[in-house]
Amino acid sequence: MKNEILKILEMSKKGIISDIEAAELLSTLKGSERKEEIRDEGLGSHLKLGITDFVQSVLGQAFNEVNRDLSRKFDGQHNKKNLSKVDVPKGEDFVFEDNSFQVSNAKNLELKSSRISDNTFNASNVDGLSLSDSILEDTSFNGSSLDEVILIAAKITDTSFNGSKASKLLMNNSIIEDVSFHGVNIKAFDMLNNAKFVDCVFHGATIIQCQFDNSIIEDAKLHGTSFKETSFENCILKDLQMNDVKFLACKFKNVHLNDMSLKNIHIEGREFNSTEEFSKFIDK
Repeated sequence: MKNEILKILEMSKKGIISDIEAAELLSTLKGSERKEEIRDEGLGSHLKLGITDFVQSVLGQAFNEVNRDLSRKFDGQHNKKNLSKVDVPKGEDFVFEDNSFQVSNAKNLELKSSRISDNTFNASNVDGLSLSDSILEDTSFNGSSLDEVILIAAKITDTSFNGSKASKLLMNNSIIEDVSFHGVNIKAFDMLNNAKFVDCVFHGATIIQCQFDNSIIEDAKLHGTSFKETSFENCILKDLQMNDVKFLACKFKNVHLNDMSLKNIHIEGREFNSTEEFSKFIDK
């Protein structure tokens, strides 16, 4: 409980959330702490409501703050659903939008040919997100965490990650575009099969044990960012601005550099300030 309170206060201090939103979050924390274990004897199952461990069947309560009701629209042969109060969103052709999560836990979201739009996650956890031929856009993650994320022919755009962390991500033939990562910790991220980072900003980010294979990073800005135990193989790095970037125990193989602006690039204690120097070193 103490860690969640400190996280909320820090987000308020930095202006990520307003004082009113901070008060609402603290109120939610207080209410959640008082809830006790609820048992359903007929089903022989039980769940315990708490700020740090919302089980799957409680996900519907995390959506109670949403102002929309579950609805379905039929347009010819198109079947689209707008979701708000659901347990575990799974299926095709969903539109999941305009939701706000405060100190919540969303688990096992599996969507295909769907859209997640205009959502906010504050001090929340997303555990298990699978997007296939889908789009996540206009969404912000503040002081939140993502775990076990799979993107297949998917796109994340116009989204921000602030003071958040992500682990165990797989990105296959997908695009992350116009996304900002501020003070983010990313671990075990595999970017494969023509996956692309385009027009992204990394500031104060830490990227650990990741794999960039047959992928493209283009038109991106990296400032005060560290790569640790990460491999770059058969990659294209194009139109990048890199300032005070560190590579520790990283592997480079068949990496193509194009139109790079480098300043204070450190690799295992060495410093580079030009594309030519950097290129010669990684080609060794």
